[in-house]
Amino acid sequence: MDIGLKFKSVILHIHPDDILSTIAGILLAKLDVKLFMYNHADHMFSFGYGAAERIFEISKYGWMLGEMREIKHKQSYVGIPAPEINIINNSHKNNKKVHIFMAGNSNKFKPWGSYSVPDFINQVYENDFLRDKVKFSLCGPTGREYYWKELKAENLDNVEFLGLQHHKKFIELLSESDCYIDSFPQGNGTAFVESIMLNIPSFGLNLLAGSSYADLLRSNSTSEIINSLVDYINNKDLIKNNLINVRKNIITEQSIENCSNRLTLSMKKETFLIPDYLASMNYVPFFHERLWKDSGRIIIDYDLLSKLSLSNKLKLIKCWSNISYCNYNSLLTYLATRIKCIFQNLLNHITT
Repeated sequence: MDIGLKFKSVILHIHPDDILSTIAGILLAKLDVKLFMYNHADHMFSFGYGAAERIFEISKYGWMLGEMREIKHKQSYVGIPAPEINIINNSHKNNKKVHIFMAGNSNKFKPWGSYSVPDFINQVYENDFLRDKVKFSLCGPTGREYYWKELKAENLDNVEFLGLQHHKKFIELLSESDCYIDSFPQGNGTAFVESIMLNIPSFGLNLLAGSSYADLLRSNSTSEIINSLVDYINNKDLIKNNLINVRKNIITEQSIENCSNRLTLSMKKETFLIPDYLASMNYVPFFHERLWKDSGRIIIDYDLLSKLSLSNKLKLIKCWSNISYCNYNSLLTYLATRIKCIFQNLLNHITT
């Protein structure tokens, strides 16, 4: 608050967990500080937009939700600045097999409906043409996640699990690969753009397309991705020429300079509509809400858990089977900490 009061205008880069800074922004707006919100939260952005002078949008998904909330008069498309990465020299690569790199938090690989990476990999190795020509490296998953039990045993030797990596190492691993496939059902907007900026042939599903010119390279189905892999191996020059054209448009549309200009002019009340090339892209309405609903699980934050009354904690324990794996671990961690404190207090009482 004190820092915000020193300025005439404040831009909040809103993310899903930014509720406290959002409340501070609302209070600043009441004190005549102009509040602007850069909507990085996208699908999860649902609080505080009434206090903002303008909402800077980055995607078709966020734009459409804004229309539903009847705040279109506040919206202006700004976009996400593309990372400035030089094209890598691919001539040094000497992979015996086509090295396919996939990346994303392990939760993003968790199957949803017919969208399953383990099944996809199985299908790749069922393809007569691809079977002996490709290998996979997965950055994010460890291979111990429950859903990998669907990966056939005979395919395990062709799949390398790298776990989480720092961004510098991720770029290094990505640079060494022959092509990139984005995680699904949940994708990675930034990683997908980074792979294209590195001049690496990139593939993915368009379940949430509409945040970058890069999304034009996404496919409607996993079978289309498999066909694209076959096309890539058969005619790498054609695929790379298309890649270069997309890369040029990303630089034009999402350069830091262009995004900054749109932001500056939007602050002066000029409005930029969502570009036609983004508006025409495919996306699944209420994707994340449907993903959560279909999981049938309770999602609870650890900090919130610590503030619940004992009776509510006992209710959660009673329905533990409905709590997602990661949040169940949070519950166990909290309970273990509390039990340790109780025993420590008892020990202190006994020794005194």
